[in-house]
Amino acid sequence: MNTNLLITTSLDPPKSTPYLKMLGEAKRTLTSKAALYFWASIGVDKIIIADCNGKALLDINEISLIKELGIEIEQISYLQDNKVVEEKGKGYGEGALIDFALNNSELLRNEEYFYKCTGKLYCHNFTNIHKIISENKIKTILWNNENDSTNQVDTRFFYTNHNFCKKYLIPAYKNVNDRQDKWAEHCCYEFANKTLFPAITQKPIICGFSGTFNTHYKHSFDNKENGSFKCWVQT
Repeated sequence: MNTNLLITTSLDPPKSTPYLKMLGEAKRTLTSKAALYFWASIGVDKIIIADCNGKALLDINEISLIKELGIEIEQISYLQDNKVVEEKGKGYGEGALIDFALNNSELLRNEEYFYKCTGKLYCHNFTNIHKIISENKIKTILWNNENDSTNQVDTRFFYTNHNFCKKYLIPAYKNVNDRQDKWAEHCCYEFANKTLFPAITQKPIICGFSGTFNTHYKHSFDNKENGSFKCWVQT
């Protein structure tokens, strides 16, 4: 499928992180594995799992099982500054984790383009989304939030490249401060609206579990699944 996927995880986040209800390493690990197994089963080529708590999602036997499918897989981690994350929020922490992955992943180092998905989640209609990106030679695509009447980027899942990520996405994440109502979704929308072209495309169906609400995502299927959902693109 010629795909590179960066999965960001926080398996043991600080308990004072604002707007984070799913706490505890056991549940966060199990829900992250559930999503990862979907990604592996649909045949992505390369998977990079980056964790900000110094943890490893998979053990050696699980890695070997995934490699049997012909998938290259890499686990990297570091210890984030929990005090800063408790002050500014999980979106800020994820931006720092993406930056870490770009600078330290061996697999990403040789790949210009990649998908990013927050741990515990997967894109149910990924094959269709990947086909749209490939056929239209899209370099970056960010979708609007689930409720497309709001001016927010869905930061859970997107497609981008190294240069764009470092020039625009990482600086946007650095402006996040959940305690001041500066969400990642808003900060990324501000730059997307200025630097990318607005477009309409198929809506990614994001499934899995929400760390914010400690529940699974429920979906209503509508015509936006077929090509009328707001996004921003770089071609």
